[in-house]
Amino acid sequence: MRVMSGIFLQRGWLQGLLQGVLLGLVMMAGSLEGQEAGSADVEFRAKNIKTLESLTGVMAETEKAITEKRAAKKMAATEEEAAELTRDIDKLRERLTGLQDEFAKLATGVGEAEYEGLGESVSNLSEELEQMGRLLVGEFNEATAGAREMEEMRSMQETLLEREDLAERALSRLTALEGEEVQGVLKERLDKMREEWTARLTQVVSQREALGLRIQRREAENIPVVERLWAMVGKFCTQRGRNLLVALLAFLGTTVVMRFLRHLLVRYGPLRRSKKSGFFVRVLDVVYGLISVVIALLAAFGVMYAAGDWLLLSLGLIFVVGLAWAMKSTLPGVYEQVKLVLNLGPVREGERFVYDGLPWKVKTLGFYCEFINPELTGAVLRLPIRSLIDEHSRPYVEKEPWFPTAVGDWLLLSDGTYGKVVSQTPEQVVVLKLGGSRAFYQTAAFLGLNPENLSRNFRINVTFGIDYAHKAEVTTTIREIFERRLREELRGCTGEDGLISLKVEFSEAGASSLNFEMLGDFSGELASRYNFLRRSIQRICVDVCNENGWVIPFTQITVHQAR
Repeated sequence: MRVMSGIFLQRGWLQGLLQGVLLGLVMMAGSLEGQEAGSADVEFRAKNIKTLESLTGVMAETEKAITEKRAAKKMAATEEEAAELTRDIDKLRERLTGLQDEFAKLATGVGEAEYEGLGESVSNLSEELEQMGRLLVGEFNEATAGAREMEEMRSMQETLLEREDLAERALSRLTALEGEEVQGVLKERLDKMREEWTARLTQVVSQREALGLRIQRREAENIPVVERLWAMVGKFCTQRGRNLLVALLAFLGTTVVMRFLRHLLVRYGPLRRSKKSGFFVRVLDVVYGLISVVIALLAAFGVMYAAGDWLLLSLGLIFVVGLAWAMKSTLPGVYEQVKLVLNLGPVREGERFVYDGLPWKVKTLGFYCEFINPELTGAVLRLPIRSLIDEHSRPYVEKEPWFPTAVGDWLLLSDGTYGKVVSQTPEQVVVLKLGGSRAFYQTAAFLGLNPENLSRNFRINVTFGIDYAHKAEVTTTIREIFERRLREELRGCTGEDGLISLKVEFSEAGASSLNFEMLGDFSGELASRYNFLRRSIQRICVDVCNENGWVIPFTQITVHQAR
């Protein structure tokens, strides 16, 4: 329990949990398999010692051969013979180096070349780039190192078996050539070649046995895939994953702090915008944004540097450099965006901007721009600065309307719809018609129907005609009687303030009637009685005709018979 607690405290909860579970499993397995493991170790040790003894003999023979070759080289009669002996010595040295490394790996598990190769300095730029490449690829190779090593050893084992087979075939063929007829120089050369192939066979057998022991040891030390994966996850969470998380938190935290400081500077400090210092403040705002990004990146890189995680630091630098290089082709667009942010572009703050057929007021320009429409519900539009590059705005007058209607207004559309606006948003306008039904219009389509707003005062124009029999009085008495009667009765329906003005004028001499225009201007408060007032004017005119005996004509055809 103390061991597990120490693991939890020192390695982190995730890796500690994993190590604790593995420790328990190992203890349970050890209690069941201790005796078998002990006997296997004894057998493995005996094989290992036997192989090491074999390798020792082969190395001694190889060293002896090198000494003989060197002595023969000193006694060489020609340069060709000395050169051939030099090549033989180089081959023997290479073979001896391989044997020594194999002996070291088998005895200690670590090769001399692997040990001496650690910490070698990088001498030039190409080697530095190669070193960085190894650093980036090494993390991936580490996960598959065991499997690749086993595959390489098995491949080498197959190669050694093939070499052993070739050496045995060569010795068999040399043995077949022995006989009484083989004498003199030929026998000496064949005996020398047999010694070489015998030495090769002995060497390859020793290497194969040593490699077999290494494979056996690796298989005995092999960790199951699930445990290896859990170990990798625990290692990532407690090392590189932790560094990455802390770096991201540092970047986000720095960004939040810088944005909060910007909010304070905009509200109380030098970034507060005014008409006098608008351009200067915008320049400071852009510079502050760039400084904020740089400080956030430095915070993230500082965390990686302090943790000594050069892999993440290298990847981060490569990402930033690649991003900067990719932005090279977007410099013209960035220049236009900066102009917009500085309020020097075709879209400027405080002006009128049309987007998707609707007018908007440019409230703020920044990396994200904000637009409003005071007459629409929920009309706050946010757009990225890049979407405004091909747009433009214009100044507007103070009394210029932002929308033809407001919620609660009565209107008349060109399609004949008459009703009250109960909702209007940037997406749709809802009109409540008489009787309770509702008509829904897309906002752009609604504007296309040329809405007539009746709630800001309105006029009713009624055409009424009488018969030609009254043409003598049509411009005098009849007109006055119509006007006086309409004014009296309409005031009774609308009140003193409801009827703004009333005019009755002779309009035209029609085909079958003498027509009057009844023009009534009413207050917008009576917009809900628009149809009622139109019908009332018609009714009053008919009552006046009935009271005075005036004939109301109808469409007719008169036929004149020729004499």
